[in-house]
Amino acid sequence: MKRLIYIMAVVSLLIFTHYGLGLFSGGLAVSPSPSQNSLDCKFESPAENVMPFEFRLPPSECRLVKYYGSNVITITVDYPSMEIVKPHRRVNDSSKDSSVVFWIVRIDMGGYRENETIAWLSPISNREGIEVYSENGGFKKFTARDGRSVFFHSVLDVVSVRRIFDCRFLVKYKYSKRFTDVKQMDEFALGLLEKITIK
Repeated sequence: MKRLIYIMAVVSLLIFTHYGLGLFSGGLAVSPSPSQNSLDCKFESPAENVMPFEFRLPPSECRLVKYYGSNVITITVDYPSMEIVKPHRRVNDSSKDSSVVFWIVRIDMGGYRENETIAWLSPISNREGIEVYSENGGFKKFTARDGRSVFFHSVLDVVSVRRIFDCRFLVKYKYSKRFTDVKQMDEFALGLLEKITIK
């Protein structure tokens, strides 16, 4: 069952990445659960065996988080203010402004290999701590402040990044190629994840 849930989460992540939120605009989103705490932002799936997501966000920002009942949750964030903003209808629209789109996937680290992508590869160069595995916007990696491997590459007008957070979540995020310092952008991402205290 855990493997099936994980597969569903990965498929959902791929769909969100390619089509964005516009594909799911037909009212399938799950609303946040009621809470007496003004900073509690909790989403519970109607499906069995899917753990809820909990954040520390005010109601005005909690309402902008998108969740469809799987192990994936989507958050669009303004850079550098860290304010949660209204999501785009299509993901690549983030290339037109300063927003960063996050997909957060709950995973079982026991069955996840963080560096499997490069297990049989050697970097062709190392530039300021960034390992380059292919040129011209291709696959690259560096080690972040929290000791995790961060993988990134360019897709059209955006940079696509993935990393592990807190040994519980696979986080993928995208932002405009106008922002060229990928380490600074990952500091922003890590700061956001620590600030909203995901559970």
